[in-house]
Amino acid sequence: MSTSRVLVVILEKQLPYELILVDIAKGEQRDENYMKLQPFGKVPVLDDSGSIIFESRAICKYLER
Repeated sequence: MSTSRVLVVILEKQLPYELILVDIAKGEQRDENYMKLQPFGKVPVLDDSGSIIFESRAICKYLER
């Protein structure tokens, strides 16, 4: 749900993006490098030139601005 929320905002605003799949079944969200971006090990995460945001509603607000 939260990833869908972010994707809807991106598509409605026609923003450029790079979608990187995280295989939750394999536990990729617990990878050390991923945990540096998202300390709770969840999706989604936004990395906008080093500005890291990891809660879907905060990402949507950021994209709206």
